Amino acid sequence: MDVSIFYHLHGMIKDQLTQMFFNRRRDTSSGYFIPTAIRLSIALRFFAGGSILDLIITHNVCISSVYESVWAVVDCVNYCNLLSFSFPSIEDQHHICEGYENRSFMKLPNIIGAIDGMLVWLKKPSLKCVTK
Repeated sequence: MDVSIFYHLHGMIKDQLTQMFFNRRRDTSSGYFIPTAIRLSIALRFFAGGSILDLIITHNVCISSVYESVWAVVDCVNYCNLLSFSFPSIEDQHHICEGYENRSFMKLPNIIGAIDGMLVWLKKPSLKCVTK
């Protein structure tokens, strides 16, 4: 992730992270606060597959701070309206599938998105599950 993108994302969730970690504490005598940018860095590295031990050492935090940071960032991202999205309707999904199939070299059916070019095999849910 580019540094400017990191700080752009940080700017979107900084107020929420600050409220979660700094506004709820009354005792600030310890002087040890983990800055919100560090908390975001911990979470992103964790999501990228970083080892907990690596995160503890490189960010100089304890294991509970790693997990607190990860779940706080998840909550902040879920809360942020700028980062929300809606899944396409069934009709739009069919249209997207046709477009992917027409453009793909292997004519892969039932594709509605790609992440890092990775192919994920999933079992198709039954019609009964979809129409509930």
